[in-house]
Amino acid sequence: MQKRGKNKSKKRHNKLFSLIMVMGIFVLLTAGIYAVLIILNPGHSPEEIIVTIDNCDVTLQSAIDNNYLKGTATPTTCLLKSEFPKTYHLASEITVTIDSYTLTLQDVINQNYFKGTDIISSSTSLPSKGHSANNVEVTVNSIQKTLQDTLSELRCVLNTCIDLGYECGTWDDACGGTLNCSDCGPGSACSEGSCILTSECTPGQTEPTDCDSLDRRCRNYNDVTNTCDSSGYWTNPPCNSYVNTARGTNCFNDKSCDGAGNCEGYSGKGCGGCPFGTANPGSLTNQCILPPGYKGRWGESETNFLSWRTSGNILCSYRYCCRRNWLGMCRSRCTDYYAWQIKPN
Repeated sequence: MQKRGKNKSKKRHNKLFSLIMVMGIFVLLTAGIYAVLIILNPGHSPEEIIVTIDNCDVTLQSAIDNNYLKGTATPTTCLLKSEFPKTYHLASEITVTIDSYTLTLQDVINQNYFKGTDIISSSTSLPSKGHSANNVEVTVNSIQKTLQDTLSELRCVLNTCIDLGYECGTWDDACGGTLNCSDCGPGSACSEGSCILTSECTPGQTEPTDCDSLDRRCRNYNDVTNTCDSSGYWTNPPCNSYVNTARGTNCFNDKSCDGAGNCEGYSGKGCGGCPFGTANPGSLTNQCILPPGYKGRWGESETNFLSWRTSGNILCSYRYCCRRNWLGMCRSRCTDYYAWQIKPN
């Protein structure tokens, strides 16, 4: 009985030992797999890789964290050689692949690839003992990736005028440089990315201005030349030059021009010499001789005239007014008639 109990105890110990061994192997395998997944071989830390940016040595992780690679910030504190990590690699010893071209990390930095301004178009000479970017693990936005996998994320994306919606002006290109969206043409200025008119014309420019809208039956206005001044604005000269139609020219039905730009020959009120023709030098004082081939009449108003006078071709002068009897003498006061007309017979 005692021997049988000892055998059972031994079997229990063997089972426990086997279980412990299996668990140990599982733990070791899991740890090994995890180590393979997160620890690169040979596994270079970005804190142990030195890059040179603007003649300043910094660690690769510092260049990533502070956007030195993209050019949106510039290193202010440079590492001395004595401050390099005990074990380090230079960026010129790290090889990367971009668009099927293989270069060192330092060459990529020098060619402004990360600043977004240049593209990689050729490979460069590689070190005899280079280390692949696939064996460098970096942290970007709190996520760990290989340097090779994160190259495109580290590259700055340049602004464009189309993206910004600007047609003029100089702007930040988002990568530490400037973006020029061209200039506005003459007479325009850039305001918040848009060209706005600041003047009407180009200095020295000329164009005719039509004054025909001011013409009337017995007066024609001359067109003028509009000139652009030195400030880019039209001078807009007035239409004040005109030519009156010749006296006696028919202007409407039986009406004629008076030579002063008026149709119908109304004189209105006032005193003056003969409206037409010449003063009669003979015995009939205060009378005017009609021009040859014309007839004339006086009126009580501008719409109420006496009959046309042709006999003797005599009109009282503008300064005096006749009574209804055209054969009588002219009076020295304007009492009855103050308007006149003439027209060709």
